[in-house]
Amino acid sequence: EEVFGANPIIQLEPAEGENPYLEAYYTDPKANAFKMQIFLLSRRYRAHLAAQSLALSGSNSVIADRSYFGDRCFAEVQHKDGYFTDADFSTYLALHKDMQRNVLYPSAFIYLKTPIGLAMERVSRRMSEIAGRKCECAISLEYMTELDRQINKMMSAMRKYCPVIDVSPLDSSGEEISVEVLAKNVSCIINNLEARYDSWQGVA
Repeated sequence: EEVFGANPIIQLEPAEGENPYLEAYYTDPKANAFKMQIFLLSRRYRAHLAAQSLALSGSNSVIADRSYFGDRCFAEVQHKDGYFTDADFSTYLALHKDMQRNVLYPSAFIYLKTPIGLAMERVSRRMSEIAGRKCECAISLEYMTELDRQINKMMSAMRKYCPVIDVSPLDSSGEEISVEVLAKNVSCIINNLEARYDSWQGVA
């Protein structure tokens, strides 16, 4: 946290026990995908508005683990995989669009470009280390590949509206770098941006 200035607020994904649909989703994704995605969209939307308020007041900097904008990437995959019906997806998009009227773009996006193989290793590691995550064994390479494609598509669109900072979690030899080194690398890039986006831009 220290490398990002004084007292930054860190917004993380819903912690263990905070997502009431997680296990049910992996047990029966078709029955629970829409409910879980709407729950996550709501949480990310509220978190984004809270960060937006703090940024506009100048009281704190905020680092969000997941963005409101990125939620749609997951919905796109759910629809493509057949877990959202066409009606579900249409309802999701309408709700997302309505929410977006109140959303501002962030000062910058940090795009942590993790190779798919490494992402799968991390999922496996998390299943063995964190109670309650064994349900994630249902995550497939095909799912991760399509999600990666959707995130790439979203980040390409975001570059039109705010700075996107591309960061690799690997060093020059292909080894994972520590979280501390990664944070310092990101902080250095932010501090050296030619144009600092200290104010937020409204969504068109």
